[in-house]
Amino acid sequence: MQNSHLFTLLFISASSMLSSYVHASIDSIVYKSNSHYHYRIPAIIADTSKKNTHLYAFSEKRHRGTNLKCGDSGEIDIVMKSSKDNGISWSPEMTVAGELPISKEINQFQAYTNPTVLYAKNGIHLIFNTHLSLKCASGKKVSSSQRMKINDRKFWHSFSSDGGKTWSTPKQILIPIALRDRVDMVGPGNGITTEDGRLIFPASGKNLISNDYGKTWSVSKMQHGGSEATIVELCNGNLLRNDRPGFTHTKFLSGKEEANNRVYSVGNNKGVGWSSWKAIKGITMPINPWVQASLVKLGCTNDNQTVLAFSTPNHAKSREKMSIFISKDSGINWQKQSQLTEGKSDYSSLVKLSNDKLGILYEDGLGAKSIKYALIDLN
Repeated sequence: MQNSHLFTLLFISASSMLSSYVHASIDSIVYKSNSHYHYRIPAIIADTSKKNTHLYAFSEKRHRGTNLKCGDSGEIDIVMKSSKDNGISWSPEMTVAGELPISKEINQFQAYTNPTVLYAKNGIHLIFNTHLSLKCASGKKVSSSQRMKINDRKFWHSFSSDGGKTWSTPKQILIPIALRDRVDMVGPGNGITTEDGRLIFPASGKNLISNDYGKTWSVSKMQHGGSEATIVELCNGNLLRNDRPGFTHTKFLSGKEEANNRVYSVGNNKGVGWSSWKAIKGITMPINPWVQASLVKLGCTNDNQTVLAFSTPNHAKSREKMSIFISKDSGINWQKQSQLTEGKSDYSSLVKLSNDKLGILYEDGLGAKSIKYALIDLN
């Protein structure tokens, strides 16, 4: 709690001096796509308990030769790199999901997708999805047999207690039939650890919750906002969900002729009692297509409001101008703090490093020519 108040003082004193654009003190390429592999869907976490912060950067590694030319199909692995020097240099790539079969229904040649990660006191937790490589998550000009259907995606949890060197055999998280849907997915990006030690991962129309650091999981229902969800715990103990619109009742909250940007809902600390969905105000984001975004808690103000950081492409019609926004009133109002790209950019993942430093792993270039890491100094 003392650290949160310290951050508040630092942030408030510095925020008035910040310009609209803050240059990253570090901006390094972590994954670079080539003619064989296409890297997408970043997720980053940090172990700040050590003398030098350890970063762990995850990504999907898509095998170009197996893609069906439709959304998220083909052979896909989940890979990881680590850094012990604040993102200046990165370890060799290692596959953390995709090399070994984990059930009779899925094998190493299928799609391992949507890496969603958090760092808890007992190590790194990774939740991901799998589906058959011949299934298309999107794409109108494909046969009905190729389109993703309910039950095609499965949820898995894997864990590492040694900084990502070794991983537990993935265990399936079973989703109740009533909570399954065609676009079922976790994250991607980040889960959270609450103040009382619960692990929470956001997923389509639900949250995956563990009260025993990943040994067992429960699935908590919420009103369907969409997909590609984020979640944070507010300073008053409530939970804030932020989703990409994806269902009729969240696509057009301002009227059928006016599509909204991402939407948010607030629930209590048990993950129930969620409010109706509302559209985010004050941030320009692409709506055709909508886009994934990242949300992270930075600290608390003296009047118990939550300071949040939010990353998204900042353009009305196109995925470009990757930017970071700050809210000092629990997500009601937002101020642009930094812009990392002028051109094309897609998905991102934020991580709080200290009271005055923020990290971001983001896709740079149309279709993610590379995945970069940037270090933002809030002072």
